[in-house]
Amino acid sequence: MPDIKLSKTHSLSNSAVRSKIKKLMKSLPIKVTGHWDGDEFVFDGRGIKSGRVKLGDKMIVMEADLTWLGRRFKAKAMQEILAYLDEEFG
Repeated sequence: MPDIKLSKTHSLSNSAVRSKIKKLMKSLPIKVTGHWDGDEFVFDGRGIKSGRVKLGDKMIVMEADLTWLGRRFKAKAMQEILAYLDEEFG
């Protein structure tokens, strides 16, 4: 089970969602690297063992497995990510 699992509905085109996901990854306080694999953005970074953002027609789902250190900042990370998702996806 992932340490972080968030979902958000949307009514945007896939290209618009991809752009917003890329912007989210750049806005995180840690350096995140990743790539698109079909409709899934696969990423990792300091404090993140592995993560993915799954892009659906009307919903995105973000999951991440954190390192021991990353778990210490889980609440703050989730708060920032949720704020971004609410702002960008309504």
